Amino acid sequence: MFAAFVAAGVLLLFFACAKAEPEPGTANSIRFEYQSIAICIDETRQLNIRVCCDGMSADEPYDTDGNPCGLVWKSSKPQIAGVDGRGRVTGYSSGTATVSCAFPDGSASSSITVTVTEKQTLTLPEKLSQPLSTALMFSRSVVLKCNSVMQCFDVGSDGMLWHIQLGAGAPELLYVMRGKPNKSPEDYMILRWFGHGTNFAVEESGADRYIWVGSNGTKLSDGTYSQNCTVSRVKYAPGEELKLEGGDTFYIRNKKNVHPAIDMDNDMLCITAVASGVRDFYFYRLSAALATPLSRVTLSRQTYGGDDSSTTQKSETRTIEAHDLTDVTPLGKFSTTIPGADNLCKYAFQGFDIQDGNLYFFEGEAVNSQPKSVAYVTVLDMSGKVVWPRTRVEAIEEESALVAAGICGSDANGYMEAEGIKMKQGRLHLGFASHGPGAKRWANVFRY
Repeated sequence: MFAAFVAAGVLLLFFACAKAEPEPGTANSIRFEYQSIAICIDETRQLNIRVCCDGMSADEPYDTDGNPCGLVWKSSKPQIAGVDGRGRVTGYSSGTATVSCAFPDGSASSSITVTVTEKQTLTLPEKLSQPLSTALMFSRSVVLKCNSVMQCFDVGSDGMLWHIQLGAGAPELLYVMRGKPNKSPEDYMILRWFGHGTNFAVEESGADRYIWVGSNGTKLSDGTYSQNCTVSRVKYAPGEELKLEGGDTFYIRNKKNVHPAIDMDNDMLCITAVASGVRDFYFYRLSAALATPLSRVTLSRQTYGGDDSSTTQKSETRTIEAHDLTDVTPLGKFSTTIPGADNLCKYAFQGFDIQDGNLYFFEGEAVNSQPKSVAYVTVLDMSGKVVWPRTRVEAIEEESALVAAGICGSDANGYMEAEGIKMKQGRLHLGFASHGPGAKRWANVFRY
């Protein structure tokens, strides 16, 4: 039995801010760094601006401390958000205020919307140990076409588990499956040539369910599929098969290995992409992304097919209709090197989620490439600042307890590969693929 070790942690939650457009090209102009921000009560934030006037270029941040232009700051509701003469705004009570900055002669001004909220808290374990009796759910999946491998998962509001399995021996196939915990899946659909299925999310819309997942993958030299260059929002239809992409498809130019996460409650979409040792994260309003007009986009050259006798391998450059987010200004974005500061991204990327203005980052590797299976969780805000430190998942290192619980076989050496992370109803869920007794593959979800 694992020891339960749970300590309360406090995260200050705030939402990303949209980049503002420059003011019209007047002699004097003021431009805020963002169009809006959200802060907590008792939080103070410096508002950054760029100013254009005689002898001063808007190319450099304005010296708010020295205030050489004598700019005047004002809040429409100082009882909610007050601002001092140096552009530092402080939250006093819940609500929304407009903070303005103007030249003393009134020749130019600009403003920003400030939303003030109560401090929000959530509980995360200081160490991710695991009491088996209360916090472990199993999703032990049937074999569809060979011994499939779980790639990622989600948890429905009705308690149903969703997960994507990659066909072992048939890497061109992603099985999107749903079912009750500890039961075999009730139904599934197939996505062919979409990619590796590293991260996905389930959108609940009335009785309909939509799958957000990377799409338009390409076949690598070893026959596996990866480097997908789009994200698709696919209506879940049990028994159906889609090829390459489907539904609403989203594109960011020159990005590969793109994967989505969504926060329906806060109308947020995040897309991650990797290139040349850097991982990028882009945050958008979900509704705005869906409203972006369809346009013709040309994808990177793809190779697909020829995986069995039913198809012929092709290598081509395709043009499709998609929502092009390339020139859409994101609400926020950040990048991290691989590996990054404090060992972030030291291990293989194993999924991410977004909730209440925070990004939950999951990484890890199984025992076949490490002395022990390892996994880490880090929580960052939308600017990339760490708000919960990189934390080791200790539960998966207790091999004897894993074997005793039937999670992995005694001959598997504690094989636990991190596969997906979700924050649902204030609880953290971590996915792991294991080698169960008899070398079968299990899909496990640990709930904290």
